[in-house]
Amino acid sequence: MQETLVGYTGREYFRGTTYFALPPREKLEAKSDKSHLPNQKEDRMNWISGFLLQPMVLVGLGGAIGSVARYGVGLLLLQVSLAMQMPLATTIVNISGSFALGCLAGSSSDRSQPFYLFLAVGCCGGFTTFSTFSLEMVEHLQQGRLGVALLECMANVALGAGALYVGLALTK
Repeated sequence: MQETLVGYTGREYFRGTTYFALPPREKLEAKSDKSHLPNQKEDRMNWISGFLLQPMVLVGLGGAIGSVARYGVGLLLLQVSLAMQMPLATTIVNISGSFALGCLAGSSSDRSQPFYLFLAVGCCGGFTTFSTFSLEMVEHLQQGRLGVALLECMANVALGAGALYVGLALTK
């Protein structure tokens, strides 16, 4: 079974964690036929696309975009929020994030797919964690688990606010 090359580090190609050194440069230059060498550009592109499709990378990139978007919404609505004396940006972010996650979850049968990881887990997760909380609440209700839904609601809202209060009290 022949392995395919997945990366290139200057003078070495590697397959997984095993490195294969190239022959000395003089031997390579002495041969006019370079068909024995792998296609470096193709190897590099395969490695980059393989890296970018890793679930942790997809979620991380999506999370960064979602976080920046949340910050942007906060900046856009800062004056309105101050005038209303209400965190309008947080409300809009939570509602729109919940709507977006609902659309993504409803249209995806496999939540391990790259687009779902990037958009739903990453972008929506970075934009708002309330969207995930909302999705889980509705799924519990749809599955007839009212007790679990109520328990999760109380745990997230009451205990979350309580933990925040304790954290604030400990740091003052």
